[in-house]
Amino acid sequence: MAIILYNPKAKNASSFKYVNKMKDELSKKHDEVMLLDITQETDLATRLKNLPLDSFVILMGGDGTLHHFVNTIYDLLPLPFPIYLSPVGSGNDFYRTLKIHPEESQLFQMTFNGKKAYFLNGMGIGIDGEIGYHVNQDKKKRKSTYLKETLKGLVRYQPEPVEVWCDGVHHTFNRTYLVVGSNGQYFGSGMRIAPKANPSDSKIDVVIAHNISRLKILLIFLSIYLGLHTKFKKHVFTAQVSSLKVVFQNPKFAQMDGECHENVTHCEVSITPKKAAFRIYR
Repeated sequence: MAIILYNPKAKNASSFKYVNKMKDELSKKHDEVMLLDITQETDLATRLKNLPLDSFVILMGGDGTLHHFVNTIYDLLPLPFPIYLSPVGSGNDFYRTLKIHPEESQLFQMTFNGKKAYFLNGMGIGIDGEIGYHVNQDKKKRKSTYLKETLKGLVRYQPEPVEVWCDGVHHTFNRTYLVVGSNGQYFGSGMRIAPKANPSDSKIDVVIAHNISRLKILLIFLSIYLGLHTKFKKHVFTAQVSSLKVVFQNPKFAQMDGECHENVTHCEVSITPKKAAFRIYR
């Protein structure tokens, strides 16, 4: 049996044509192919728990779909079978990292505004959260949308001081643009924010951009696509940690796996005991 897990909202709500194509392809290899809309399935964890161990399960969607999936089935992890990924999304950033590091992926937890959620690819607070918010408002978002909103965000965003605790060690940064805790190497549809990140190493790669002129921040942001921004050590702080705490003076947008949350002033990131086995569908 093959099971296709899909998100009808992925790829600007055009994912179903890819789902049907995948169904036709899998029907040639499996006696039965089942489609499950993960946004409508009321008890996805139980459905997966009761599947035969030799089931072939493929998840079709982008980073937001992955985020929804791991939060829905968190208590069931690790699954007794791998989940194959087919990148049907506007970002597909975790998929890019998975091509480099196909091992089991560690999950992390972020607490904020009195609630918690789990993430797979990464989190951020500051300008990247604001950019993500505006990207998500675009009903026709594509890879170029991230670059366009990044350029606009660099003009309007007002950097401010932030306090950060990395594994309990306190740091203060002035004129801070962003604080990112990344489990994967990419965010923003191909920006290589954490070029040394490995989802299986149980560490979060922290990247903090601070004390930069607007002209220089533009240069640094463009260099992110190649992962060269970390060479600007005067303005880009990096660390690998197991826990992270961030406190801004004023409310910011925060994002987890590209899913945005408003009015966040502080958040904490910690490692969970859970891992997930994802594979690339070829």
